[in-house]
Amino acid sequence: MSRLFVLAGNWSEYADWCHEKGFLLSRVVPITSAQSIIGVHFPADGRIVRIGTWMYRSDIAAIEQNIQMCTFELEGQMRMDFEWGDL
Repeated sequence: MSRLFVLAGNWSEYADWCHEKGFLLSRVVPITSAQSIIGVHFPADGRIVRIGTWMYRSDIAAIEQNIQMCTFELEGQMRMDFEWGDL
């Protein structure tokens, strides 16, 4: 199974999404802050899923910048998925 990272607007959205999709919380990595992903190795078969109100986070610019720094070496191999449905 590839590594799955979730960027949500808050913890509740993350937990609800995991439950709805049938994932154990221990198998999905939440992106909780810009600092939480500094130095993280994103595997080429990994995925970042953006859900709920992620775009309204006050720290979204810093999170996106750190994601770009962490995934730059993968050159588009990693999937970045967006889910726009209501939770």
